[in-house]
Amino acid sequence: MPSLSAPAPLRASIVIPVYDRLDLTRACLAALPTVTDPRSYELIVVDNASSDGTDDYLRAEQKAGTLRHIRNERNAGFATACNQGAEAASADVVVFLNNDTVPTAGWLDALVAAVSEPGVGVAGALLLYPNGAVQHAGIEMIDGVPDHPFRFAAADDPAVTARRDLDMVTGACLAIRRSLFARLGGFDAGYVNGVEDVDLCLRVRDAGYRVVYEPSSVVYHHEGQSTGRFDHVRPNLARFFERWGSRIGRSGRLVSCVWRGDSGSNHSLAVVNDGHAEALGRLGAVVERQGTRATPSPLTAVGIASHWPPSFESPSDGPFVLYQPWEFGEIPATWAEKIRRRVDEVWTPSEYSRQAFLAAGLAPELVYVVPNGVDLDLFAPHGPRATLPTAKTTVLLFVGGTIHRKGIDVLLNAYGAAFTAADDVALVVKGFGRTSYYAGQTADELLDAFRSAPDAPELVVLDDELPFEELPLLYRAADVVVQPYRGEGFCLPALEAL
Repeated sequence: MPSLSAPAPLRASIVIPVYDRLDLTRACLAALPTVTDPRSYELIVVDNASSDGTDDYLRAEQKAGTLRHIRNERNAGFATACNQGAEAASADVVVFLNNDTVPTAGWLDALVAAVSEPGVGVAGALLLYPNGAVQHAGIEMIDGVPDHPFRFAAADDPAVTARRDLDMVTGACLAIRRSLFARLGGFDAGYVNGVEDVDLCLRVRDAGYRVVYEPSSVVYHHEGQSTGRFDHVRPNLARFFERWGSRIGRSGRLVSCVWRGDSGSNHSLAVVNDGHAEALGRLGAVVERQGTRATPSPLTAVGIASHWPPSFESPSDGPFVLYQPWEFGEIPATWAEKIRRRVDEVWTPSEYSRQAFLAAGLAPELVYVVPNGVDLDLFAPHGPRATLPTAKTTVLLFVGGTIHRKGIDVLLNAYGAAFTAADDVALVVKGFGRTSYYAGQTADELLDAFRSAPDAPELVVLDDELPFEELPLLYRAADVVVQPYRGEGFCLPALEAL
């Protein structure tokens, strides 16, 4: 059992850049040990050539063992001072803290816990003005510039108290893993006392890490107290937009990819598109959706095209991914040539389909299997069943487009040869596509002819649009799922039925 007198583990290196305003620095440093175990953090204060007695005060505090003092003989700016402090830090987590702040109880533990979660790169705190109103609860793009959407809101506003992922938080109180900060090169010193914090957050997001707003870490903040704090707004924003302007989407978020293709429909391609886009979102990507007729976006995010017939034009100005299944063996030579000239990666849902691309001469490192998925909570074996318009007790079910490739003619021939009207069996055909890209290809005449044939077994054709969430009820109502496909790209009905 550890000794009660054992030192607390070093949880964070707190870096405070200062320039004059000794009164604020004193208040901040006096508050720290009253709300946080001094043994759990190291304190590094970087003085940017203060001339108001700050240097003498910090030297005395360093001699007393409460902090480490780094002195710059000229004002090197916020970014450089923070980078100097981070370089001198020894803890795994670095917390940047302005000297015009007063932390409250639990602030550091909450911040360190948040940034220590897997996949989190940066955590920011809830900052309040001295009167208790909100100063910072995350940063978003407002009227085209990064700003504070909840400024002056009440601290108990549900939007303020909700922990959430963002693109940007303020550097006035920001936690980051020291190794990540070093790998990204720290704050960009090309910014002068402004925007370097949001730039760092976007680079963290671009590296694949989350930026988290943690409202249980509460710090009071006077805001903008350093002399010259707002002297460089215009050149800072110009630098910001030169770097990030082509990555900010219509939503104001840093867009990771632009996905062009059908969505919001019940047919397989739209379901796949929606599922992949949602999965990318769960991984922290921001996906901007486009319809199949949308013009290319000027965003430099990754562009993904997934529709039929395939498009070999990227939906964005960034790297281009073609998501394409294939059912008929080797892909057309014209496709292969366009892919070689225009596409950076091909995603396809099966190894069989991947081999079709490789057989056409595409390089193995160009083609990747990105398999489809099924919502197992929705497509569960137990639950309500659809009521079908048949009195037969054995139900065969076909789900899909009634087109030649799906083998609807083979199915009807086999069904008609095996059964008659006297048999206790019904074939239920749930087709779709009369208004999709299957329009004009469906087998309506073939189905009508089968039903009108003498002594034909019962055939039920469901023409009404069925909401996707009701599809499991249809599977549960069937005894056998039949799939006489000649070739299949997605085969989602097989996965859903299983």
